[in-house]
Amino acid sequence: MDISPLRKEKSSLVGLALGGGGLRGAAHIGVLKVLQAEGIVPGFLAGTSAGSVVAGLFAAGYSPDKIASLLAGVTPGDLWDPALGRGFLLLLGLTGFLPLDTTFSPHWIPHLPLGLLKGEKLERLLLKVTRNLYFHQLPLPLAVVATDLNSGAEVIFCSPATRERLAPHLPGRVFLTDQPLGVALRASTAIPGIFFPKQVGKRMLVDGGLKNNVPAAIVKAWGSRVVLAVDLEFASQRDDRIGNFLEVMIQTTDIMGQTITDLQLAGAAHYVLYPQIYNMNLLALDKIPAAIERGAQVTAEALPKIKELIRRAQSPA
Repeated sequence: MDISPLRKEKSSLVGLALGGGGLRGAAHIGVLKVLQAEGIVPGFLAGTSAGSVVAGLFAAGYSPDKIASLLAGVTPGDLWDPALGRGFLLLLGLTGFLPLDTTFSPHWIPHLPLGLLKGEKLERLLLKVTRNLYFHQLPLPLAVVATDLNSGAEVIFCSPATRERLAPHLPGRVFLTDQPLGVALRASTAIPGIFFPKQVGKRMLVDGGLKNNVPAAIVKAWGSRVVLAVDLEFASQRDDRIGNFLEVMIQTTDIMGQTITDLQLAGAAHYVLYPQIYNMNLLALDKIPAAIERGAQVTAEALPKIKELIRRAQSPA
């Protein structure tokens, strides 16, 4: 990143929280692109689920254009490692993909998998693109949010230095500082029921959106004087027909989490960007460029307000 000293000073005031939302998370790329073009490069980032991937890659030194290029190169085959077995076949039967009489017999008890996809391919991909970097090696400080499936605790991946700064302000959180960025991103994006949970030590970790989908409170705890957040909201399929159990699971989880997100943002963020991207399902790869453009558009429209917040933060008290 080629940022002038003046811009670095200005940007150090700003922290950015990027929320979860599946493929709609491509909007975060457009947000970063516009902010960077204005010299507003966040001094701290926090991300959940899809937001953690974009925040993580940016913190690792990738430009928004390069992140978009990486995303465009990912195919379903890069992620597809189904948890096949009798339990998987039963699940297909229950959802209508296969006749139940071919998948169920009273003479055996099915062993249902922990998710439809093992997530091993996803983890290898994330470790590769993040170059096996650890949090303390990142050019920008970063926090990534996951959820402990057993205890329900909010888990924050970060560097030891970031933990020391955050922990006094965030009681009850679990901090993990000894994992590579790729592992943290894998845990944060482990949508329950779709990807296997990520085992880290004795903890079984899943999507951070269950506890903190737009982690503005973490950015506030860091001490950022201007806290910006991007909330993709729940309505990934507001008008489109929801056609299978995967889409039911994601939409249901998002709806349950939106009220919590609204309450959390009200007390933490100075400005929230709402790209309002709806009707973009799990496989709508063709809509990614439009999502990036929408993120850029709402950020460009908000620039006067964002710059005013920065000017106020720079002014002597």
